[in-house]
Amino acid sequence: MIEREFVKEAIQDVKIKEFLDRKLKRAVVSKIEIRRTPLVTRIILHVQRPGVVIGRRGGGVRALTEEIKEKFGIENPQIEVVQVEEPIFDATIQAKRIAMALEAG
Repeated sequence: MIEREFVKEAIQDVKIKEFLDRKLKRAVVSKIEIRRTPLVTRIILHVQRPGVVIGRRGGGVRALTEEIKEKFGIENPQIEVVQVEEPIFDATIQAKRIAMALEAG
């Protein structure tokens, strides 16, 4: 029974990561960490452009939190945004930059 709960959480984590990666394409997401505690689910976003995620006066983060709460049924999600200090050395960011450049032509 416990194994099923772990599998459900893992599947939900993957869905949340895919959703956030699609939603925050312009912010260039490097890594998404999800840490669960009994009181809160903390989602840590490592991005190149944190201003795109946070939005004006924190409105973007609040809207994203509400959307995650409704769509995935998480009671108390908290989103933390961390800027990647050296995006030149981050392989994920460089790959996404190249893909965006190819898509743009």
